Amino acid sequence: MLRLIFTLICLASPALAEPLSRAQIAPMIVAPYALGEPVNDKGVWSLLNSGGGEAGYVFETGPLAPLPGFSGQPINILVLLDLEGRFIDTRLIHQHEPIFVAGLGEAPLRDFLTQYRGHSINQPLVV
Repeated sequence: MLRLIFTLICLASPALAEPLSRAQIAPMIVAPYALGEPVNDKGVWSLLNSGGGEAGYVFETGPLAPLPGFSGQPINILVLLDLEGRFIDTRLIHQHEPIFVAGLGEAPLRDFLTQYRGHSINQPLVV
């Protein structure tokens, strides 16, 4: 079911940015997980557990579903979801928000993203 949802999102969303390569994404995946094979050409990858079994999915928000920031430029986040659609991790890849570039630095934004761990994409989330 989750694979079907990703497929529908990918078909409906035009790619606005080129996805990162395997060599760029793989170091961002930490044990007990590993980057699997690409699911499609839009930057969705399978996520493997320590035994090599399918554990979920990895994707960037930039190419797949751009998240507009206050500056109008997209914020690119690496998202790891388990097979039930729960967030395993979210990692900031790129942003150009003035308050985090010239003001506070990226630490508060990175801290903000940690709140999603363990939540499901099926739950309403208030930002």
